[in-house]
Amino acid sequence: MRESKSNEEIWNDVKNDPWFIEKIENPDDDICIYCVKNAWNTLKLIKDPSDNIIKEALKTKGWAIQFVKNPSEEFQLLAIESDWDSIQYIKNPFESVKIKAVEMNWKAIAYIDNTSIDMERIAVRQNAEAIMYISNITDEKKRIFIKDNINSIKYLNLENTDIVEETLKEKVSDINIDKQYIDDFLRLKSLSINKTKLIYKFGSKKAKMYFIDLKLSV
Repeated sequence: MRESKSNEEIWNDVKNDPWFIEKIENPDDDICIYCVKNAWNTLKLIKDPSDNIIKEALKTKGWAIQFVKNPSEEFQLLAIESDWDSIQYIKNPFESVKIKAVEMNWKAIAYIDNTSIDMERIAVRQNAEAIMYISNITDEKKRIFIKDNINSIKYLNLENTDIVEETLKEKVSDINIDKQYIDDFLRLKSLSINKTKLIYKFGSKKAKMYFIDLKLSV
């Protein structure tokens, strides 16, 4: 940049092209903030950006986290709140950040190593397809996932078919079972058991009520 350029000229340059920030030595925070708001990835061109500049970049696009050195938990969460899939650009994310990402979209689990059972359950409740991204699924986890989402049966390796029936007996006996679970239970074609008999014999009052209502509405 020529030293003769005035502040007004510099502003005109970045307004015409935010990437002009690369040619400015020691730009003011206001100029940097303008640039990251209009082109989030210009953050990579700014040396030692202030917290305010980083925050504005992350608010614009969570993916900007890839240009932040050792991002704090606050910055990581800000990135996730802007774009859940920015989790893919965070090395060793905080536990709270991983949970937040999965809460926002179950697909985030595909980008997370060493998932906890809490994260897995959050994802599976949203969509049973999340099971495809979960490793080391024990029999105990299978029971948990089936209780959380009946559609899990479509994605689980269930060599031991007793697990399904035993788990469903426990689930339908729950006095607080929700109607959606019973609806999904009825609609699940891959479930080869006598559904009416299971509900009649083991279902709670609420489960039976939902079952009858849904049967009548078909």
